[in-house]
Amino acid sequence: GHSITQGRPVAAILGDAIPNTLWLMGLALAASLGLGAALGAWQGLRAGTTPDRVTSTAALFVYSVPEFWLA
Repeated sequence: GHSITQGRPVAAILGDAIPNTLWLMGLALAASLGLGAALGAWQGLRAGTTPDRVTSTAALFVYSVPEFWLA
């Protein structure tokens, strides 16, 4: 189709946005993987302690919040 607001084909508009979208998704994936692995290792070393329980509770809260609200 054709965009009414930009006066360009929609495929061209999406084609312009895809590289930035993929870059942002890759960066977010790498950051979450790195942070999650580091946090999991840290919690594994301190299993059963108060900081472990606080971190587990905070992670569960962040995980359960809807993404649109967290953003």
